[in-house]
Amino acid sequence: MRRLLALGTLLLTVPVVLIRPHPDGFAGVLTSGQILVAAALGWLLVLVAAVMLVAGRRRRPATAAAVVAFVAAALPPIALVLAVRLIWAGALPRGLLAVATLAPSAVLGLVAWRLARAARDAGSPPPPPPRGWAATAVAIAVAVVVVAFTTAVALIPLTAWANEAFATLATSSVLANADVRLRMLDVARGYRVPPDPSIDLETAGRAYYRVISAADGAGARVSPHHRPAPDPVKRPWEPGRAPWVGDSHALLLRAKSGLTPAEREYTETAMRHPAFAEWTIVARAPALDSFAAAIVLPLPPEMIWWEIPGPLYGAIQGASRVQVARAAVQLGAGRVAEAEATLRDVVGFGVVMGDGATVIEGLIGAAIARNGLLGLQALYEATGRAAEARGIDAALAAVERPHVSSALDVSRLPPEVRRAYTLGTLSASGMHRALRWEMLPGVVFAPCGSVAELLLGARADVARAVARARQDLVRHPGERARFEVLEQTLPRLAAATRRESGWRLLVANVLGGALGDEMLVACGIGLSAASERMPF
Repeated sequence: MRRLLALGTLLLTVPVVLIRPHPDGFAGVLTSGQILVAAALGWLLVLVAAVMLVAGRRRRPATAAAVVAFVAAALPPIALVLAVRLIWAGALPRGLLAVATLAPSAVLGLVAWRLARAARDAGSPPPPPPRGWAATAVAIAVAVVVVAFTTAVALIPLTAWANEAFATLATSSVLANADVRLRMLDVARGYRVPPDPSIDLETAGRAYYRVISAADGAGARVSPHHRPAPDPVKRPWEPGRAPWVGDSHALLLRAKSGLTPAEREYTETAMRHPAFAEWTIVARAPALDSFAAAIVLPLPPEMIWWEIPGPLYGAIQGASRVQVARAAVQLGAGRVAEAEATLRDVVGFGVVMGDGATVIEGLIGAAIARNGLLGLQALYEATGRAAEARGIDAALAAVERPHVSSALDVSRLPPEVRRAYTLGTLSASGMHRALRWEMLPGVVFAPCGSVAELLLGARADVARAVARARQDLVRHPGERARFEVLEQTLPRLAAATRRESGWRLLVANVLGGALGDEMLVACGIGLSAASERMPF
């Protein structure tokens, strides 16, 4: 019987050590099936041994053996389903999988072996001493096993949903191919007017906020955290529908031959916009703190990640189109140098805006910079500077060529691989800073997607990645305030009482309260709250 028990325990514990789980495709099915079969055989042998003990003895050890038999019969379905679920979702590393799912069988095997020995001794003279400790040991072992399984089963849906949420965040429509499109900013830097060091952050911020608050003709605050627009301009940049066919670059190609009266009137009306001077200030600024320009600082100490107010943009690309039309008027009047400077300022505005801390700022800035580059290309073609026009065309073609990274679907990566990808992106100095900023929430919330980290604490790689990000990404006061909110979201959730609901929060509160785990409670609150505000 001891050999039978030993073989059962071996079958229960060895497969996870020998087989490396793969959570995707046919390999995942095969691996799960192998572990399922091995675990089933192991549980069957333990069950057979326990039943033999019950059938062979009528004394107290037999009662304890009956408890083992009951546990051995009740836990296999949970153990098997949990094993397959863990492997398929990739929610736990291989070592913890063995401990949380299959290793408890070793406890049952040991208890059954002790019971078999007690039963053997009970049948031989002299009578054995009282062995009431055996039943107590069995009860404790059963309680430990039940608590371990219950905790693991309850945490798996929570961590699986967290991983699904982070996969959705990493593959949102805003981030799709963003790394490719943001490379436009690297090309554009060489075509802007050299920055003016006399323009400080405060001056550039005031000018920027006036430009963007005037873009939609409203200049209104959208939340209590936004600054009131300085000297609001209630006038849109574009005075109506443009009277020409095609984009504004077409004006540059025929500007020397003269614009129509309607085109000239439209352009001259747009050029009288009172925020034109501010556009030039931003375009020639060395740097811009767009967050501090639009948001009241300091931020409230209880603010969390998804409550961070977003900057205002309005119809800002309309302002860039007006600038290109302005260059066409200047070119038509023979002021070629002024037209070129105007277009370089369009490029400069896009570069300055694109260096912000959000992907949406980066993408809008890249689009504005591209608009300016196309205008410069048209200007060079219209003025006989063919070589310079071809240089811009080649640079744009190199950036806009499909790139291998555009084919990467992060949502299909296993959680551990996706975690490594997120940490790597956050720490990659060659990646655009807006993309690194975008990865920060996923890194901060990474412990919520791992049972091991929920129970044992976040791994050291999270702290290292966040510290590296603070050093690399925080340059201005607005960015510092935004980073601190992101960094402190989980501790603030654990410390604050928030009115959120949902099964995830219930699970997190029950388990977190029982285990004294603030991280678990914070993750439950955060995921429940975020599910109401984010498209997961």
